[in-house]
Amino acid sequence: MSDSLSRISEFRLTRFQYRRDRDIGDSQVRFSMQHAVALELTDQAGRTGLGFAGALFDPLDPLAALTATFATHVWPGLEGAIPAALVHRVDRPRGGNRRDAAHGFSETIQIALWDLAAQGAGMPLADYLGGRRRRVPAYASGLDFHMTDAEFSAFFGHAATRPPRASRRSRSRWATPTRTGISTGWRCCAAPSAPRPPS
Repeated sequence: MSDSLSRISEFRLTRFQYRRDRDIGDSQVRFSMQHAVALELTDQAGRTGLGFAGALFDPLDPLAALTATFATHVWPGLEGAIPAALVHRVDRPRGGNRRDAAHGFSETIQIALWDLAAQGAGMPLADYLGGRRRRVPAYASGLDFHMTDAEFSAFFGHAATRPPRASRRSRSRWATPTRTGISTGWRCCAAPSAPRPPS
């Protein structure tokens, strides 16, 4: 059997819940907690595809409940399947066939399957998806709407002391904050001196 045709053999869910080091949000919403679940799909060759999902407003169900729902309603459609075949499948579930709606596993599954399919092909995911560029523009925001002026200055002042980081999988750079709190530009920022709009 070709290594790229290795079938999905097991899954694991991990539930995360923790208090953020600061509130994030905008003028409409504010979040102090992070609620997330990670899905690991493993194939017969021992490779693992990873997907994530999160809930913004409310905690996720306990891990036992998430796992039971996944095992009952989702896993039968994944077990023994070839990841590459699943990501290219055209499927239009309707009515009672939409079984993952309770926890919204759909995007989490897609992320994990694409990860696993690319690994099976021996390619970086970006290449597997047809990507050609090695660098792409990025947008960053401090999500700083709820900060006081002092917190804002301290946050971006600290960012200015840290060098931009990059890796094979991602590139991130601090950008210069503006009066509106929207980050623009492509160089490491200096501590902000412009006043912020009233809180």
